[in-house]
Order: sequence, then C-alpha cells, then structure tokens
Amino acid sequence: MVTGPKYNGKYLQSLLRRHLGDTKLDGALTSVVIPAFDITHLQPTIFSSYHQLKNQPAKNALLSDIAIGTSAAPTFFPAHYFETEDGKGGTRAFNLIDGGVAANNPTLCAMSHVAEDIIVAGNGDLLGKSYMVISIGCGTSSNPKGKYSAKDTAQWGILDWILKGSTVPILDMFNAASGDMVDIHLSILSAALGSSHQYLRIQVPTHLPIIPKKENITMSGLLW
Repeated sequence: MVTGPKYNGKYLQSLLRRHLGDTKLDGALTSVVIPAFDITHLQPTIFSSYHQLKNQPAKNALLSDIAIGTSAAPTFFPAHYFETEDGKGGTRAFNLIDGGVAANNPTLCAMSHVAEDIIVAGNGDLLGKSYMVISIGCGTSSNPKGKYSAKDTAQWGILDWILKGSTVPILDMFNAASGDMVDIHLSILSAALGSSHQYLRIQVPTHLPIIPKKENITMSGLLW
C-alpha cells in the first residue's frame, strides 16, 4: 500500500464491464449525477444525465468507465484513464479518481441538478415540494468522536497528521467535515423551503452488520 494501490482493480473492473456492458450515461434508466475528480485538471468532473449531455457530449461515457473512475479511491485503487468522443471530431481524455475527493457527500451536487431541472421546466414554485431526498452515506467511522483533542494535536508534526497509529487524522477530519457540511446546508435549505420532512440523511456505524449475508441484493434493472 506504501508503494502502490492496495488493490489492482482488475476484478472490480471486470465486474463493472460485465454488468454494465456498452451502456453509456445517456442509457441509464433513471437520471443520475456522478461526481469524480480529474487529477490532470485538478478539478471535479460531474457526469450528469440531466441537461449536461446536450452541451457536453464528451461526458457521455460508458457507465463502466464512470463507475471505475468514481470508485478509484487513492491508495486503494489505481486512477482510471479513458477517452470519449467530444462531438467535434476529436477526443476528450479523463484521468479520474474517487468522486469522494470532490464530493464526499454528493447529495448537494445531485440536488443542484434536480433544482435546475425543475426551474428549467418552469416549475420553480415546486422547489422543495416535488421531491424527497434520501441521502444514504457509507456509514460513520468506528473511531469514537473525541479521539482527538487540541492538547494532544498541538504537539503533532506533519507525519503525525498524516499517519497516527492505524489512522490518518487529517483525512478523517476532511472527510467528516465535507460530508457534514453538505448535511448542514441541505438541512437549512430544506427548512427554508418548508420541506424538512422531505430530507432524510442515513448514516450507520460501519462496524454493525447491515444486510444479512443470506440476502441476495441486486441493482440490475434499477440503473441500467
């Protein structure tokens, strides 16, 4: 893990290629908004099937490429490179890593596209009324809150912030802050629109079993 990613990603890639096949973003059965981060341009790349594809045909990539890119968490999986046609006879290159780098909680990103869709359709008066948001996180860390204190960290150097025991403190804090800020903004926005009851954020402790192993869960037919 120090000299290369923990996993080579080949098995994950083969699964995604097999299940998603040649389906592109515009072939998704429902509207999707998928964030990733382009390390060449050092900026987020949002793959959206709402209005974006009309003006940015280069983003109409294979769903498998998008999925591989947005799941390429640094240190765990290698970055993912692919090219698409830009609609002008040329190509567009993507050098992607985990979407969590750009949007650890992508709910606000998705809501901005939903809101735009509602407004473009001339239904601005329906904002906060015509949708329900169920935000399901990856779970809260098993590391207890209160683990870090100003007294302890005041003596830390750069290596302590990067690696302390089996944890990466600065990364823990960035991830927690990024996800919680989105939750705070959406809670305030929902309250302002009078739709607090239509926003639900679900986060469960990662060390607790969620789905019994005997359950057969499949996404086939839901997204592609």
